[in-house]
Amino acid sequence: MENKVKIRTVTLSGDGIANFESGKTVFIEGALTGEEVQIQIVEEKKKFALAKIDHIISASPDRTESECVHSKSCGGCSFWHTDSHFQLKQEAAYQTIQRISKVTLPRFESLIDEPVPDKGWRVRATYHWDGARLGFHAKKSKTVISAYECLVVAPQIREAVLNARDAFRNSRTHLADARFEIDGDDVFITSKSFALKKLADAPGISGLKLQDKFLGKKETVSTKITYKGIVHSVEIPPAQFRQANDFVNGEIATFVESQVPEKSDVSEYFCGFGNLTFQYVAKTKSTQAFEASSESISTAKSIAKKLNCSKLEFTRIDLFKVVPKPTEIVVMDPPRAGAQMVSERLASGSECRRIIYISCDPATLARDLAILVGGGFEIETLKFADMFPRTAHIETIVVLNR
Repeated sequence: MENKVKIRTVTLSGDGIANFESGKTVFIEGALTGEEVQIQIVEEKKKFALAKIDHIISASPDRTESECVHSKSCGGCSFWHTDSHFQLKQEAAYQTIQRISKVTLPRFESLIDEPVPDKGWRVRATYHWDGARLGFHAKKSKTVISAYECLVVAPQIREAVLNARDAFRNSRTHLADARFEIDGDDVFITSKSFALKKLADAPGISGLKLQDKFLGKKETVSTKITYKGIVHSVEIPPAQFRQANDFVNGEIATFVESQVPEKSDVSEYFCGFGNLTFQYVAKTKSTQAFEASSESISTAKSIAKKLNCSKLEFTRIDLFKVVPKPTEIVVMDPPRAGAQMVSERLASGSECRRIIYISCDPATLARDLAILVGGGFEIETLKFADMFPRTAHIETIVVLNR
């Protein structure tokens, strides 16, 4: 088997793709497009092989030295070896959508013109304690590696993680998870382990939720939403889903608002606690927003009441089982599973004429786009946003019309 290959492209997960002379595909961890590398086979499959770099014969001009001391072992990020990470991710995501959907796509654009900050952007993170280390899972493994100098989490979280590590070390806890999330200038911690209870009065900690018990100063977490062009601070329950990157999330919400026509009737599917909804609702004639989580719906209704927001109705419904009748304009931001059932309903009906689809998974988005295009929709715009810099994840925004 050959051990010298030329990299032709890169996957979303940061693996270079090459082919042996036999035509067999090989995925090489950390290799970049155009590089010639000597490899060592890690795993041999019938149709492909997995490999790691033994030696770089000819390096890409885009290759850089990693700034992160954890990058070789941690499974959280995939692209600390190049500053061209977002361009590589866009091209990989575009090819994935094209290959799976088999529909004609417009050329992609970046939602944000300037580079997105790649350090300190992560406002929430779950760490794992294995009895000795508090950190993230290693690459393609459940082994925990210490990640106390993680560059992508907010500085307040790094400090809180060190305090939590000390608390775990002084306990008899063998296994535990702890979620850290920004709460204004402080950090809120959610865990099932009471080993962290001593942090209730620690500087920089606003509160703890340990199982069902609250300790500390607060029982909610502060976040921001925009309504009628004004940024409001609102309270949400700890550990409720929220986007990890406040800056990019705001840019996406602003774009969604720009795509919703004035005085239109809008249906939003997978609305969460109204992360996108409140940004655009003031310009609509009416908005119906749907979400499966009862906690999210309760939070959304509470925010709407606080803001005296009319023309808006939140309804709890499992959109993987039932799809309410859509209106002329649809906004949807589903989880990684996508929105197959919603897409089938929109494609088969005639009510909807415009869709703004926000996706965190190119593969399920591609499946849904094939359904929607098959139902008469045309793709007007396809944009990518680097919601998760340096990682393998990417956010896609698609606008479709019929």
